[in-house]
Amino acid sequence: MRLHMVAEQWETGRPELFFRRLADGQDITEGGGLAHHISIIRHQLTDVVLYGEGRGGGAVIFRVLVGGSARRAIEASGGIAPEPELASISHLLRDYLDGRITDLASISIDPGAVSPFRSAVLNAARRIPYGAVCSYAELARSAGFPKAVRAAASVMRNNRLPLVIPCHRVIRSDGSAGAFCGDREGEDAALKKTLLRLEASVLKKRF
Repeated sequence: MRLHMVAEQWETGRPELFFRRLADGQDITEGGGLAHHISIIRHQLTDVVLYGEGRGGGAVIFRVLVGGSARRAIEASGGIAPEPELASISHLLRDYLDGRITDLASISIDPGAVSPFRSAVLNAARRIPYGAVCSYAELARSAGFPKAVRAAASVMRNNRLPLVIPCHRVIRSDGSAGAFCGDREGEDAALKKTLLRLEASVLKKRF
């Protein structure tokens, strides 16, 4: 299924509303929009929704939904068939969730127009090694803004590319997991702990 929509549509409203329109057979095209693609990964740890674009020899991802936001979007959609343009990235993320691979650095991303500060924090988060964790203060220092701890935490809370930019590896200074995707106690917060346990388990088996 080939979708035409501008990125702002996805970002300004709740994604499940877009999927509900799609499931209802409503027109979801926008004149002049680029050809974007959506694919769904169903997995026992978490469902994942990918939103991206095929470019040249590969795909670029603009947005990733996991946890509760992915579940709500899928429920609203009535089901979406995987799109071949995103197949390579879907396979990588499924292998990650299965514990077969530990590196997602090969996935091309486009986080959109972001400030130099936000870009520095996202890049610092993406460099956190598999199975490792760092505090929000350590993340701010790594990004070059040691005094901007709360602002760095806000960047992680609003991360549009979870898993690919592994914000689940950023934890509180007291060692507790903290929030994930803005959720402190619910479904997404539990998913953060699950992802950390997955990575720790995989490393233990390998080493």
